[in-house]
Amino acid sequence: MAKNKAVVQPVAPVVAPVQADFVGQPNSVEVVEKLTAEDKNSLDMVKLKQELALSNAKTAVAQVELAKQVYDNFIFQLAHKYKLSDGDQISENGEVQRLSQGQ
Repeated sequence: MAKNKAVVQPVAPVVAPVQADFVGQPNSVEVVEKLTAEDKNSLDMVKLKQELALSNAKTAVAQVELAKQVYDNFIFQLAHKYKLSDGDQISENGEVQRLSQGQ
């Protein structure tokens, strides 16, 4: 399978006219070059991919925050239902371990 090879074509720079400042010294010359259409499209594509990744990251952060709030709310509901007090624990297998109160 043959791959297309890109042909690089030189682009002539556009040079602004040289102007002298107030003491007769020439100012710096500004050279302006233009990207090829292919390079401009590639640049636009990677910018869009970066913006999409940032948007996805912000969405993920919001989803994590929401999941944390749902979890905290459910723990609150369980604490109310089972009359848990500070220090009581729910183990991974669902057992409630109550902190023994003063004797």
